[in-house]
Amino acid sequence: MNKNLDLFLKKDYNFMMQQKEKDNLDTEKKDEDIKKDLSYILNSLKEKGIKLTSQRKIILDIFLKLGGHVSVEEIFHEIRKRKKNIGLATIYRTFNLLKNIGLVSQREFGDGISRFEVVSSHHDHLICQKCGKVIEFKDERIEEIQEEVAKKFGFILISHRHELIGICPDCKKAL
Repeated sequence: MNKNLDLFLKKDYNFMMQQKEKDNLDTEKKDEDIKKDLSYILNSLKEKGIKLTSQRKIILDIFLKLGGHVSVEEIFHEIRKRKKNIGLATIYRTFNLLKNIGLVSQREFGDGISRFEVVSSHHDHLICQKCGKVIEFKDERIEEIQEEVAKKFGFILISHRHELIGICPDCKKAL
């Protein structure tokens, strides 16, 4: 592999893992959640007649165990740690497939890094502008107001993305 790419991925991965360690309680998934998501994805792939290759299984396993909003680079780094021979292109193709069939969604939180999450119940995001921390939340009042606004302007609301950008408590302390 290209030495410069290796250094970039290592630097990028180390930064993201520092964020994950900070947010460990928020992003670490429980075993039952992982099993539920894996079952959902595997059943969906089977229903659509899409083959579950050994490489896809490894990619899905790492993706679900990392939890939260995961980048392809994070998954690639974990695969390399496990000494598995799966390239970046295979990971990208897998996530494009999962995205195209509606099993994962791709998000970017203003830092230029695409992240993926399992499509599940709707939620919104709080994003720290300083450290990049992402907190998922759901508030029924916001959902109701969005419906009212759409109705007021004659829109049929199909979907939305709601992101609140600010400074998290940890970064606020450092100010």
